[in-house]
Amino acid sequence: MQPDRLEELFQRYLDQTISPEELTALQAVMAGNYNREIIDRLLERAFSNGSYIAQGTDHAPEEVYREILERIQSASAKERRIIPRWYYAAAAILGILVAVAAWWQLRPVRESAIVPGGPHARLTLADGRVITLDTAREGTLVRMGNVRIIKSGNGALSYQLTAGSTIPAQENILTTPAGGEYRLVLPDGSKVWLNAASELRYPPAFHGNARSVQLRGEAYFEVTANEQQPFEVVSGDMRVQALGTAFNVNAYTDEKVMRATLLNGAVNISRQRGMQRLQPGQEAVCSMEQPGILIQEADTGAVIAWKNGSFVFDDMPLEAVARQLSRWYDVEVEMEDRIKQTLVSGVISRSSPLPKVLTILGMTGKLNYTVTGRKIIIKG
Repeated sequence: MQPDRLEELFQRYLDQTISPEELTALQAVMAGNYNREIIDRLLERAFSNGSYIAQGTDHAPEEVYREILERIQSASAKERRIIPRWYYAAAAILGILVAVAAWWQLRPVRESAIVPGGPHARLTLADGRVITLDTAREGTLVRMGNVRIIKSGNGALSYQLTAGSTIPAQENILTTPAGGEYRLVLPDGSKVWLNAASELRYPPAFHGNARSVQLRGEAYFEVTANEQQPFEVVSGDMRVQALGTAFNVNAYTDEKVMRATLLNGAVNISRQRGMQRLQPGQEAVCSMEQPGILIQEADTGAVIAWKNGSFVFDDMPLEAVARQLSRWYDVEVEMEDRIKQTLVSGVISRSSPLPKVLTILGMTGKLNYTVTGRKIIIKG
């Protein structure tokens, strides 16, 4: 959110003239780790001049501030380290917004044909059979030699090794459509979360010196350690190799770069012109158009927010936000060229109805939108 817009919404909140839609937009921005200096200054100004008292508390601002600090200090040391300073005061404001947030969640919402994504996927077997996992029964779907493919009741697929003849090298394909996501447990115990509009190719049983899978789209991996058989993810000309670690790979073909982000452990990133090693908290950025690997620090919480059920936008260009919405809600998004680089910030649940998401984005960036069928048109 632009600084002047943030100050405008905050002042309207203090003046009690803010609309529910504007309040939702302000809450979304304050829930994320963005615009910290501006928010800190606005909060300190509100506490110092007494504006905060008008919002319904009987306590002096200093007392409220101290109460929030005491609650934060009662948490574990680890929790205190990860909470930014401005959040101490922001927590007081957010506490007052709870009632409004609850009203928004519980109010009647007009039915819409555009709904958030969910556990939708199809599995293509080596013999060409296609299983639509949305409608497939729970339990064992297929037996192939010493491998059972099992669907659980919570949107997950797993491969289990059993007694029997070893199957030859084959390839299975798990595909999520726009508006879909799915979880997978590979035969070695490694876990995969597959985001919308993505495809993962893998064998039903790993043979040879490496556990290799191919990814198009985005996935989060928690890899089972096996030094004798390294795990590798291949996306285009980028190869991510790990022994046992957790990392995210974003390799959508409609993005300008591929990204591999490491949460813990260590991975090697290689392309045609070299290899580099990532440390936890770093990401490798590989241009689709140029060779080379750029290593930089990453906001790992924002990177894997999709896996945890949230959109996190930190001064993200509107056209990049639109691509995420298009994949998750299975819609087409159009916008004027002049607003494509408008920066958007906020934290929004991926289970939110699309109109709520668009309203928040509209308030944070002074944007208007119209919905026609499954097409969203955004204007400045």
